[in-house]
Amino acid sequence: MADEEEAEEVPIGELAEGPGKEFEIYLKSEDMVEKLKLLNYEEGFLVLNKAYRPIQRHYFVKSTNIGEQFFLFTSLASWLIRKCGNEGFEMPQEFDDPNSTITNIVSEVRSKGIQVDFSTSKLKSGAGDQVLTVLDSLADAALVATGFTWEKMIPPTHEDEDMNIDSEKDSDSEGALDDEVDLAEDDDDNAILVDLAAPIGAVEKLPQQELLKSTVDAQAWKAEVERVTPQLKITIRQDAKDWRMHLEQMHAMHKNMEELIGVVTPQIGQITSELDKSLERIDTREKNLNQQLSGLIAKFRQSTDARAEAAQRYKTASVGITDRESTLQRVSDDLDQIKQQIEEEGQKNSDGAPLVKVKQALLKIEEDIARMNVQIGVLEQGLLASHLRERVAFAQEAYAGAQLHFPGENHLQNVQQLTFGGQNAEGYFSFDDNFLTFQAMGKERYGTNCDQIYRLDLRVDAHKQTPHRISNGIGGTTCSYFYPDNSHILYAGNFHKTKIDRSKPDMDSCPVKKCQSPEAKTDQKLANLCNTSYTWDLFPDYDIFQVNQYGNIVSQLTDAEGYDAEGTVSPDGKTMVFTSLRSGDPELWLMDLANGSVWQLTNVTGYDGGAFFSRDGQKIVFRASRPASPGDLQKYQDLLSYNLVAPTAMELFTINVDGSNMKQITHLGGANWAPFYLNDSRRIIFSTDFNSAQGFGAFDLFLINDDGTGLEQVTFDNGQFDAFPMMNYAGTKLVWGSSRNGSAYELNLFIADWVDSPSTRANRLEDQNLEQQLEDVEAEKPSPRWQDLETEPYDNVVHYAGEVHLANVKQLTFGGQNAEGYFSFDDTRLTIQATGGNYYGTDCDQIYEIDLNHPPESQILPRMSTGLGGTTCSYYFNENGNRHSLYAGNFWNVKIDPKNPSKSCPVKKCSQPNITDPVLANLCKTEYTWDIYPDYDIFKVNEFGNVVQQLTNHEGYDAEGVVSPDGKLIAFTSIRSGDLELWIMNSDGTNPRQSEPPEDAEGKRYLFVDIDGSNLRQITHLGGANWAPYYLNDNKRVIFSTDFNSTAGFGAFDLYLINDDGTGLQRVTYDDGKFDSFPMMNYEGTKLVWGSSRNGTMYDLNLFIADWVDPEAPSSASSSAPSSAPSSAPSSATNAPNDPTGTTSAHTQPPTTSSTTEFQGKVMAVV
Repeated sequence: MADEEEAEEVPIGELAEGPGKEFEIYLKSEDMVEKLKLLNYEEGFLVLNKAYRPIQRHYFVKSTNIGEQFFLFTSLASWLIRKCGNEGFEMPQEFDDPNSTITNIVSEVRSKGIQVDFSTSKLKSGAGDQVLTVLDSLADAALVATGFTWEKMIPPTHEDEDMNIDSEKDSDSEGALDDEVDLAEDDDDNAILVDLAAPIGAVEKLPQQELLKSTVDAQAWKAEVERVTPQLKITIRQDAKDWRMHLEQMHAMHKNMEELIGVVTPQIGQITSELDKSLERIDTREKNLNQQLSGLIAKFRQSTDARAEAAQRYKTASVGITDRESTLQRVSDDLDQIKQQIEEEGQKNSDGAPLVKVKQALLKIEEDIARMNVQIGVLEQGLLASHLRERVAFAQEAYAGAQLHFPGENHLQNVQQLTFGGQNAEGYFSFDDNFLTFQAMGKERYGTNCDQIYRLDLRVDAHKQTPHRISNGIGGTTCSYFYPDNSHILYAGNFHKTKIDRSKPDMDSCPVKKCQSPEAKTDQKLANLCNTSYTWDLFPDYDIFQVNQYGNIVSQLTDAEGYDAEGTVSPDGKTMVFTSLRSGDPELWLMDLANGSVWQLTNVTGYDGGAFFSRDGQKIVFRASRPASPGDLQKYQDLLSYNLVAPTAMELFTINVDGSNMKQITHLGGANWAPFYLNDSRRIIFSTDFNSAQGFGAFDLFLINDDGTGLEQVTFDNGQFDAFPMMNYAGTKLVWGSSRNGSAYELNLFIADWVDSPSTRANRLEDQNLEQQLEDVEAEKPSPRWQDLETEPYDNVVHYAGEVHLANVKQLTFGGQNAEGYFSFDDTRLTIQATGGNYYGTDCDQIYEIDLNHPPESQILPRMSTGLGGTTCSYYFNENGNRHSLYAGNFWNVKIDPKNPSKSCPVKKCSQPNITDPVLANLCKTEYTWDIYPDYDIFKVNEFGNVVQQLTNHEGYDAEGVVSPDGKLIAFTSIRSGDLELWIMNSDGTNPRQSEPPEDAEGKRYLFVDIDGSNLRQITHLGGANWAPYYLNDNKRVIFSTDFNSTAGFGAFDLYLINDDGTGLQRVTYDDGKFDSFPMMNYEGTKLVWGSSRNGTMYDLNLFIADWVDPEAPSSASSSAPSSAPSSAPSSATNAPNDPTGTTSAHTQPPTTSSTTEFQGKVMAVV
């Protein structure tokens, strides 16, 4: 009883913490799902969006997919709020701000009287007890609002059981006790189902339950009994198993037991009473003893534990005492010897002359090392330049010996090779004939096995240029084409739906071909199709995008389910024709590029693709397969079910742009494809293998009229591959892809002068109206963007009085915000960081490259980053034969919005709408801030911008990387230790280690530290913002940016020089009120590049380059640098500057908390 009373006194809260506590959330989730079913959410909620799916019983219990669960939670909560009566509550979208969405939902929940006693941030996980509480409460409110009531229960009806005779016998043979239990259970179960008021129906007579009636005559039965009676004989024998004998024994024993019980029972009762009394006394005594000895017992336990711990410590400490004693004796002896040696050496060193000589020798060695470093740098750059020249010469020699022009190729003259290695195809002219866009792949040549889009400048020797990558290097791409403005390009790709595998060092993200997928090994049907057919993949996640000349996304042109690709633009730039699977079969579709409306052009079973407009814009030529036999049709459909087509049997068709007059113009057999209208809009050049003796894969170019006549062969390199022909818009050049000058599986682009016979030309120009149309189209071509640069606003003075270190100042960029220009180790290129929606087409910082061998105003800067997300801080590697660079970015973590694909920039903390955190809101109002994006990592890319290696893959911010002059080390800033500190790693990303020591006792921050983390020292005491330091080539002087003496307020910076011992402060730039920062000297020591607003507004930042003039080496004796901040120096501004454009780059103002790094020799600069 005492135990029961104690159990009743335990608080309910403590019992609630039992083992079953953690399963209560599962019950809550099941209840919530049942309430949703009562609200009929399958028909009311799931039909609102294809992304919604039925909710499992425990879907919201644990967080498994935060993004998906959060979106479904907010959508379901919004729907329940609507069910509660607020029909105007807006359903959330997938890319809405999560903070505002949660705030709106919680506000509605509280308005309905539902208590929310937890932090709303816990709802962002999309799962958990708080999410279930909100959904369950809203479901209850919705049930009340919809007037839900329970209906009266209708008892189930049961059929009468029809028991056979055998089952009746079995049931009769069971014991009485089982019958009683069964009857009791039947009564309990069926009592609730009995309806006494129900009418009793008519009872049917069951034949099995009627009395049996005999048909035998009684007299005959009696006579038969009398006849057989004498023959019956019964013999009764005694048997050990006779039950009667056992029954008698049982009766006797039972009688004896009753007599004994009567005698023993009183005695047992007495013993029981005495035992109860004894047990009660024992229990009382035990409680008294426990109460009296509880303190002693506790002390005993503590003493026991302490003894055990002491014994363990003794055991640990006593291990190896003998060894330690002998070691101590040996160390003591050694120490005595060392003390004696120190005393002897101290006596020898009392003479100071040798020490002076040593110091003088060290100074001389340091001077020699500085000169040798400069000489080594010059030699390394010379070696690198020589190696690059050898590579170019080798490429020229490797391809120079092969034959480019074959007998019979009368239409071609002056054949030249444009690409050298890899697989290059689908080269298409810009409308001004100056550029070529093409797709290429090849791990050895381009660093990736994914098809990517590149651009060649046809005005520059192909051997002396690197193709500029237009696509972003993620996923796969295909089929690029210029717009008539020559500034925009379209191509198809799947980068927006590609999930990057960061476990791969090079982050390879190529789409997997169906016949090379694991499915082809397990699906026998697919394996048979792949083994018997050459196939093309129609990747279902391909869409078409428009990009500008830098490759930055302008718009997403298609967003339908299935394959959309193979797009080309009409000569007037108003219409695009493309191939799409949106109807279930690959057909041709047209798009109005002004409003995005589409309409279907072809509708015949079979693959239709590779379409091009005629030059007059009236007709379209395309390749198509037309499976005729039942077997061919079945195979085509089987392949299409796996998003595959077999391009081995195709013919050429033409169709008017209005969909009329579709006709087949070739009946050659084999594969006839890659058609293109010549400038007369009558003849078509295409590729075919119909006459090949080498089998599939050996293609030549042919001409044919669009009425099917005039077939003529153009190329004659038998056994080689010639395809993808296109004529330039002047009608003078032909470009195509060919294997005529490469090894196996190598495909290059070639260009040749086009030669037409006089008679053909006369026929081509016979139609004067057509000739006039061609002239009109040519006259309407807009000027290319890069030939129409508005440089007049930049013709102002760029050199100011007092800038004695600078001569021959030139501007390198002409718009946007350009910063952080860093030389390559051979001084021929600059990698820069730039942004500007009006100039570069994106407000995200991206990495570009300037070729210093060509005039900057004539260049379209190739983008080295992906164009997705944000980037920062690029720098070149020093690697012989390779032009690799690094930068930091978060492209791997970017989600593309199909409605606004160009807006993938990371959101700045202080630019968020509706900041609810009061601390953050106050900081954003009073401080100028930089964002430390937690998903920034550092990547190594090749000369095309394709990712070679991911160098960091750590939680938190990793950026601001620079490479040591020997190319072996990378210094970078990381927050992995919890604070922004300097780290060093090997150039391959291995062995990262912290270099910057922690703050000193006074909390001061310093500026310089050796790469081993030693010799930390502060060299400026100027006040204000001092940042962007860079060592000059003498390894002593540092050039940096500061506003300590600015009278124009925060944002007005100038460049200064200072020795790394804090002496020799000297001003370099004098454009007061402007912004000068990010200085870097080239490796030859003759040029300085920096970012400046001297030729524009504060928010128009460009790069400038100047000859470096050193009138005299600075002397520490003449230094006038103050030892501390001068009283007249203005303090750092605390209020954020106004930015009317809203596009201020994170790298156009000095840092306040983050640190940057620069290498030069042994020392690393730290801000």
